[in-house]
Amino acid sequence: MSTMKTNKLVSVIVLNYNGKDMTIKFLESLKKTKFLDYETILVDNGSIDGCAEHVKEHFPYVKVIKNTENLGYAGGMNVGIKVSRGNYVVLMNNDMKVYPDWLGELVKVSKSDKRIGVVVPMLMQNKNIIQRVGYIENGGLLLKFRALGKGEVNNGQYKDVIEINHGNGLIKQEVFDKIGLLDEKFFVYWEETDFCYRARKAGYKVVAAPTSKVWHKGSGTMNRKSYDVIFHKHKNRIRFIMNNLGFFRKLINIPLTLFYYIWETILATYKRDFITVKAVKDSIIWNVQNFKDYI
Repeated sequence: MSTMKTNKLVSVIVLNYNGKDMTIKFLESLKKTKFLDYETILVDNGSIDGCAEHVKEHFPYVKVIKNTENLGYAGGMNVGIKVSRGNYVVLMNNDMKVYPDWLGELVKVSKSDKRIGVVVPMLMQNKNIIQRVGYIENGGLLLKFRALGKGEVNNGQYKDVIEINHGNGLIKQEVFDKIGLLDEKFFVYWEETDFCYRARKAGYKVVAAPTSKVWHKGSGTMNRKSYDVIFHKHKNRIRFIMNNLGFFRKLINIPLTLFYYIWETILATYKRDFITVKAVKDSIIWNVQNFKDYI
């Protein structure tokens, strides 16, 4: 991938999948950004809501790419990354709104240390309540994350740059050059976790910048009880474990994960929730069929 830049330092990429109203609100919010050295790329993921056409007409400065089908979060973002020309890329959800200083603070932190590969903004639930500063592992052999700062009132308690395990944010183009793009087999969920772990293994630091704030609605375009959501979340947890954990942690986490999935299907069957039963079963089958990826 070429790292040749245009006259813009940062490429801000946002994905739309039949979320026209949210995407328009995001682009309106983006106008508040004080740091002006960026381009905006909209990747429309096979939508039928007319968003791409609306953006071309009302936001002519936005580079619009219209996919003919839904490539998922990972595949859609990869399309945007491939055409981006900035030295930095920011992957944004369309259910976000930005604070004026958000982008300048991300760039400042990234430039402060050449080892930093990913800088994550502090996500806000509303004006005063923190959604999360970033995700960190609880430690130990079991794979378990916690959202740092979740539900806390923002009293300025987070001031310094914090090393985290994963999160979405500003990424140096050189990181993509070194470790590749998002893994499109994740489709949606866990792809940024996988990417950040690969970046860390390659020697980059993943950090959160509490001075950069972004409001985030969360799950704006996905029904949490749908087959697709349940399937991809379960499938991708196994894929992440197999791709990123060490041998001994795999020996512990894979059997425990499978045991939990089996127990979950038993409870779902009792509740006659056959969508969950099928989604969890299919997630296991998918990983068996793709087992060659883990050898």
